[in-house]
Amino acid sequence: MPGIIGCLSNTGTTKELLLARKMMAYSGNNQNDNLYEDAFIRCTRTHLNVVGEKKSPVNLKHLLVWVEGEFYNIEQLKVTFQLEAKSEGEILLEAYLRQKLPTILKLIDGYFCAVIYDPEKCTITLITDRYGIKPLYIWERNGQLVYGSELKCFLSFNSFIPKVKTSSIDQFLSFGHLSGNNTWFEDVLLLDASTLLTYGIKEKRIIQKIRYWSWSEIKPLSISSEDAASCLVELLNSAVRKRTKNASCQNEISLSLSGGLDSRAILGAIGEGENIAAYTFGHPNSDDVRMAKQVTKQLNLRHHIFELNQSNWLNRRIEGIWRCDGATNFIHLHATQFQETISSISKISLNGFAGDLVMGGNWIRHCDQRISRNTIQEIIGLDDMINIEDPFFNINKEDPFFIDFRVRRFTAVGMQEIKNFENRLPFMDNDLIEFVYSLPDTYRYKNKLYTTFLLNAFPKLFSKIPVTGFLHTFQPGRNYYNVGLNQIDKILKKLGWRQTDFAQYKRTKQEMKIFSSILIKDESILKNFLMDKNLSLIHISEPTRPRLIS
Repeated sequence: MPGIIGCLSNTGTTKELLLARKMMAYSGNNQNDNLYEDAFIRCTRTHLNVVGEKKSPVNLKHLLVWVEGEFYNIEQLKVTFQLEAKSEGEILLEAYLRQKLPTILKLIDGYFCAVIYDPEKCTITLITDRYGIKPLYIWERNGQLVYGSELKCFLSFNSFIPKVKTSSIDQFLSFGHLSGNNTWFEDVLLLDASTLLTYGIKEKRIIQKIRYWSWSEIKPLSISSEDAASCLVELLNSAVRKRTKNASCQNEISLSLSGGLDSRAILGAIGEGENIAAYTFGHPNSDDVRMAKQVTKQLNLRHHIFELNQSNWLNRRIEGIWRCDGATNFIHLHATQFQETISSISKISLNGFAGDLVMGGNWIRHCDQRISRNTIQEIIGLDDMINIEDPFFNINKEDPFFIDFRVRRFTAVGMQEIKNFENRLPFMDNDLIEFVYSLPDTYRYKNKLYTTFLLNAFPKLFSKIPVTGFLHTFQPGRNYYNVGLNQIDKILKKLGWRQTDFAQYKRTKQEMKIFSSILIKDESILKNFLMDKNLSLIHISEPTRPRLIS
């Protein structure tokens, strides 16, 4: 994804830095900011010029800042802290000068990473957003430092010798993604959520690293489930408004619309009469496409269908793996081949990202309990590669761990692969998140609260139009949890509906030949890793990850 790249002057040359920036600029629409360099650092940025700062670095007195991403509550921050700032970068610099950076950071509602350079103190400060959705990587060793928005950028620097981290291969083959702050390379880390890290150039080391926010700051709220459902209506409406009308860019907005709950709820919050286009990926007869058609017809919206079928589903997905640093399974990269078309419709897309977890409570196993190793074993099946002791997760809820483990390290990766348009995520709104996790888990368990909320708020969209996976409309009191998917699939086929069957698509002779040519070539790291461990790689019906057998 577009973003920031920088290094110490003793670590990389100007040529190496510009090559690293080029590796992040996949689209001809990218804008490259000027290169900043002095006796200590080199830094630059490439971006779509759609949201956030249009040029970097932003200056205030002697300070400089590079920001990739955007804040949705700039005006609120200005009033609360009596700031004179007018943009994301100016807010961070003013907060830094007033020694209120951690205090202000914890209230920023946004999707961003940032780098502040203080030439007087000879420090570099790296910042990630509250939930760590916008990535920022760091490599520091023996007084050398590189930081960047993409892992592949590090390959441009001769001082960086890449060494594959075998434990990360174990993780990926076990979970289908990496976890925590692990990357493919030894000594390169993905900064954690809510990180504020300061590197001392003269000290030649990290001199401070804190989490400026943690889940323990959310306190329990005493409220009835009925009142909670009513509050959720306004909170989701507000989250959507901030990401449409009140945000920094007024470009036409689009929506990635499936047949499920979350994107449809966003559409309900947008309301009728708005200038919005919806788009859906899938086979023309799949339930996603059919149900999305009904929704857009109900609201008289433009609807673009991007067909995925046996003949085209793999187009550009291998390229997509490179763009997302190999951090996800190609099965999930649906937007890869359609990015240019989507960007011609809209430069900003709303996404139901994490709605099922946050609103639906679909990952809850034990209500109002902190994450435990027993829960990890129950849901994931493995726990020896996962750190759950981090105080960041000190709240009597299991979801925050899965927001970090699954949403940050898996769901977000597919979005990070998109290079032609920006995404906005209403379900990651700070006010919404804080309210939801102040409620008893019993309210959300098995979609109870979500069902009530959707039926009360958007009856036109949910009382008459089925939802993917249910085959019927929503009704009060019905259990919408753990639906028998195999049974549903059989019924769909009898009705003449077809799923977008990636599990079958990937098993054709042509596809298997492509995969084999990549995975078993002599220089394949994966092949050598499996041989070293006396393992073989096989394909199974569950499409999100491979499985290892002795």
